[in-house]
Amino acid sequence: MFKYKHLFLQSHGTNTFVVICFTFSLSDNEKPSFECPANQEIVANYTSPLPLVTWPDPEVTDNSGDTPEVICYPPSGSNFTIGETSVSCSAEDKHGNVRQCSFSIHILGRYFVIDVDLKLKKKL
Repeated sequence: MFKYKHLFLQSHGTNTFVVICFTFSLSDNEKPSFECPANQEIVANYTSPLPLVTWPDPEVTDNSGDTPEVICYPPSGSNFTIGETSVSCSAEDKHGNVRQCSFSIHILGRYFVIDVDLKLKKKL
């Protein structure tokens, strides 16, 4: 919240002055605006069973003109295990207004099929 005081001094002829004083307040209740990155699907392989996944930071705007900080957890550049993981991001402006979003990282395992043909021979 911002508080402003204004004082006006106005002359009305000789020796007569009018003083006008007023205070007004402004408050920012609007949350920042941003969109999360798209969901990602990545195939892990035998050389990288825990792939390192990165994504661009969400672009954030705020009505104050400042750029709020965005924090995602887990952060970009983390290693992910096979399966689906939700990533949560939040942006907070300098007035404490917070907006959140989430997206998913889906790591697919690469499976190898080994065809083994076992034949048992019976001794006679």
